[in-house]
Amino acid sequence: MYLKINKIALATLIFSSLFSLNSSSQEASEKLSNDSSLTSDINQLLNVEHLPGMVLLVRKNNEIIHHKAYGYSHIENKIPMNVHNLFRLNSMTKPITALTTLQVLKEKNIPLSTPLQTIFPQFKHHPDIPLSTLLTHTSGFSYGFKINRWAGWLYLFSNLGDSKTLTEFVGRLAQLPLLSTPGVRWRYSLSSDVQGALIEEITDQKLSENMKSRLFNKLGMHDTRFFVEPEQAKRLAPLYGNNWLGSTPNLKEDNDVIVKQSAESGGSGLVSTASDYSKFIQLLMTPQSYPDIVQSDQVTLMTTSQLPKEIPTIPERYYTNSGYSYGMGIKLKDEKYLSKGSFYWAGKGGTIFWADPKKALSVVVMMQYERGNKILEQKLIPIVYKWLAKNENITH
Repeated sequence: MYLKINKIALATLIFSSLFSLNSSSQEASEKLSNDSSLTSDINQLLNVEHLPGMVLLVRKNNEIIHHKAYGYSHIENKIPMNVHNLFRLNSMTKPITALTTLQVLKEKNIPLSTPLQTIFPQFKHHPDIPLSTLLTHTSGFSYGFKINRWAGWLYLFSNLGDSKTLTEFVGRLAQLPLLSTPGVRWRYSLSSDVQGALIEEITDQKLSENMKSRLFNKLGMHDTRFFVEPEQAKRLAPLYGNNWLGSTPNLKEDNDVIVKQSAESGGSGLVSTASDYSKFIQLLMTPQSYPDIVQSDQVTLMTTSQLPKEIPTIPERYYTNSGYSYGMGIKLKDEKYLSKGSFYWAGKGGTIFWADPKKALSVVVMMQYERGNKILEQKLIPIVYKWLAKNENITH
């Protein structure tokens, strides 16, 4: 049964609950930040760019030095953003799916060179698709963005998103052509969703069950999930989109995550908090602290570029000076802010993260504004580094 929640009802639920949530995280953040200029700069950014609110969490040397909510979650009703809000991760789901895939393959002793056809014979009419190409998005699959080609239109109108199960999704996808030979071109695609189907096929368990037992329970990521229960819906930050007719963002109707899906999307389906996601990033930053969860070779694959030498970088329209590991971008050169070896990614709903191992720094930003991630990457990253430079006493 599909659960429908009226926008006003949802706003009322949010309003009635947020003020009862513990605000100690924000108070501690103020003491740690030691500088009100960060709050001022972020509030100015939200106002100038007409953005909804956000949650910012900064870790330095394995310590949370800032965790605070800014602005409004619901602009029209003036409902403040809260550090406990839930956010749609969209493509920030991909790194979690990638690590879960590596864990499952390792456990089942399945090499990354294994053709996808070995697991799913539905793809027997395609060239061999090594499992590693799913993880690097060089599989040849597409999202349907390439509309100047007939194959791109086939993806666009295939209604793959209507699949009731991941088995059905795989069957439909197998009927579509590849846009390139596996391993010869990086193309953002449904590869992460295929990973989810692969995980379910190999383990005979739901993708969510695998993630929960392998990662979420062990890391204490109790707010990370594919489905938001009705009693938790009040914590879900409303989603906004661009309003072409005015400066105020347009509130969108998006109830997908409050309807339980039988086909869980490994490419975009998770919901989480800034606090939960930061725990996942910390796992990748300090894997030696989690020997019961990950192995060093798995983290190396996740945090170094795995593109073949024929494809040294991903397209610059995504990110500059960047390779791609398993589910994330990797900086190949030192830049003004991010160091070589930094790993990062974003979600189209307005979430971003970056981690700079050289600086022992990780940052998670949660917002719900479609395509707002690009504004945050351009404008917020400099603000954060400016604040860090002014507070060297708490960041060393």
